[in-house]
Amino acid sequence: MYADSSAGFSTPIDQQLRQVLEIVGTALKDTTTHIRDNHKQERQDQADELKMEEDRHRRLDLIKRGAWHDGRLDCVAGNGAMSELGYGEEPTFESDLYAAKPSPPLIDDVAPIAGEGVPPTYDSLPVIPKSTDEDKSNDVDEEAEFIKTLPIVVLQNFAQKAGKGDVWNVLAEWGSSLVENRIAHVIVVTDSSIATKALTKALPSKPLNSVSLADADEANSLSFVKDKLKGSKVTLSAEDSAQVAKLGGRMVDLETLVYKVRTGTPIKPAVDDLILKNVVELRKAAFGDDAEDAKSLPWTRAQAWKVVSELAKHGEVSRFSSSLDGD
Repeated sequence: MYADSSAGFSTPIDQQLRQVLEIVGTALKDTTTHIRDNHKQERQDQADELKMEEDRHRRLDLIKRGAWHDGRLDCVAGNGAMSELGYGEEPTFESDLYAAKPSPPLIDDVAPIAGEGVPPTYDSLPVIPKSTDEDKSNDVDEEAEFIKTLPIVVLQNFAQKAGKGDVWNVLAEWGSSLVENRIAHVIVVTDSSIATKALTKALPSKPLNSVSLADADEANSLSFVKDKLKGSKVTLSAEDSAQVAKLGGRMVDLETLVYKVRTGTPIKPAVDDLILKNVVELRKAAFGDDAEDAKSLPWTRAQAWKVVSELAKHGEVSRFSSSLDGD
């Protein structure tokens, strides 16, 4: 992206970026509101469904206890004025039973005829506790439910290289505004040391939650490959495991190895091919394609070779403990 006055973009690049991000922020806010409303509606629908299910079970229980009546049956219970003296259209609830105790059974010590029911007494009806909506609402953490509805914004390769103008600070300020206004979660992926400074300046009121990512160790790398090869009828021998260990723990290499093995390439040729490609990439990135290309690198070939040699010996080298003087 660059400023082109002929196209009408004469403003600085950081100002253009700020305008674009403002539009994106507005869209994210609308999206968050829409998702939150849908989430609330889903919760309400679940609550209504649960209430209907409770009413159904309560009604079935009342039917079994002989304490519930469907007033629509009164139209066939009598003729003329008699049909108006039926049980009534209102359903019977526990509160009705508590207020008015039913009459004792009409049959004293004589068992009822098969198929006939005995009118229930107040003491014969078990008490059903009434659930309250207040008890259910306490089980729901409103704050946690709100956090779940927020979208996730990922700023990848943040401050990876020098940006024109104030680009990185504009992005940091935009991300902090999303967090402070509770519009979205923001994840910043970077390997630059200046990223923390820009983010802390943009969001001074809240601590940054940092997670350091590194290559997997040998045990986890081997476990990852074995897990990915399940179902492909490929089992790793001790020799195969030793070959996998040569690749280290970079996820890209391990996934490429799994793909090659699944397509029929044996473990050793697949590992050798990956190592060869990495050597080519290392030569190009560290030493340049030729002597002319090496002149544009910010280090000498001797310095690059010293880093490679130290890594071959120790596996890990601190950038501050290594002396890159070119000797």
